Amino acid sequence: AIVYKPGYHDVAKNYAGQLVVNKNETIYLYPGAIINARVKSASWDHGNNTTVCGRGAFIDPRTSGENDPVGVNGDGIGAYMFAASLSNDVTLKGVKFLDAHCFNIGINTSKNFLVDGIKVLSSEISTDGIYLHGDTTYGTVQNCFFYVNDNVFVLAGGSSSNGGIQFKNNIVGTGYAVFYPQATINKASFDGLDI
Repeated sequence: AIVYKPGYHDVAKNYAGQLVVNKNETIYLYPGAIINARVKSASWDHGNNTTVCGRGAFIDPRTSGENDPVGVNGDGIGAYMFAASLSNDVTLKGVKFLDAHCFNIGINTSKNFLVDGIKVLSSEISTDGIYLHGDTTYGTVQNCFFYVNDNVFVLAGGSSSNGGIQFKNNIVGTGYAVFYPQATINKASFDGLDI
């Protein structure tokens, strides 16, 4: 595991703004750990069985709404505070994402993911809470708090996308849409949503 102890960690300068968690790897943030970086589950079959967890926080290293359309390894997912692409068995638990200048969480063409007990706070426009796209299936978003200045739950992709997605016991706040479907959605359920 990669462990970050309490304190400020400016890892963005060493990783082109993104901290990568690789296959079978865990990143753990102690309470009080502040990580200046966006984080992603490595893609192209190298991101399977990854975990980012703890009680610390990620803050956006960018100072404007700019995004990175190329991303690390040219995978096109640089515009998220947390990104998983072509990654299976991804866990995101307990951490905070603060002051994003981009979308917060993006999961693309992945399956068997768990987003549990995270907190997302961002006030800038275009800071969607969680954006599920491509053939993303079988995942759970539960026990989370989202306050964003855009749509909270965005489901996009082809007609076969987003099967078996569960949203349970989440608290959300936004001036935009809580649920924003951008495609035909299969088997997505909401239970215990406090708006």
